[in-house]
Amino acid sequence: MLLLLFLSGLLFSFSDDVVTFVWSEAAELNEGVLVTDDESRWRLMEAGPGQYEGGAVILTQSGSRSGIAYFGGDSFSVTLLSGEPVRAEGFRTSLLLADTEHRRLTFTDGTTRRVIDPDADLDFPSGSLVEMIITRDRRYAIDLSRGLRIAVSPPMRK
Repeated sequence: MLLLLFLSGLLFSFSDDVVTFVWSEAAELNEGVLVTDDESRWRLMEAGPGQYEGGAVILTQSGSRSGIAYFGGDSFSVTLLSGEPVRAEGFRTSLLLADTEHRRLTFTDGTTRRVIDPDADLDFPSGSLVEMIITRDRRYAIDLSRGLRIAVSPPMRK
């Protein structure tokens, strides 16, 4: 019983985890520099893939020139080289269950949300928690591992 209480506390601890992030639908990595949709340029601080194109999320703080970039299933420390990144706020959580039949996502913050986009890819890796950000306006869930943004409903009532 004590273990169950500990685990439930651990799972729901993400609900108030407010984060600042930069989301890019079509980021490009070339020679260690990640360029986001807003034309900001970020230097990878460690070796990464030679090239990459696709979604990316950078967790950062307002006014900070450093952060953690998530793309292609990995994370990398980054430093802002140039540009004015468009920062947003959201709530960090993890995905517990993706119900592909009913198109619902259940999160560790205790909410269940319906997926609004009929074309959204709900093929999440099994066997591990998928870290997500729910945007401040609660209209999107962003998959950190893939950099994908999914349109979702407000939390569903039980």
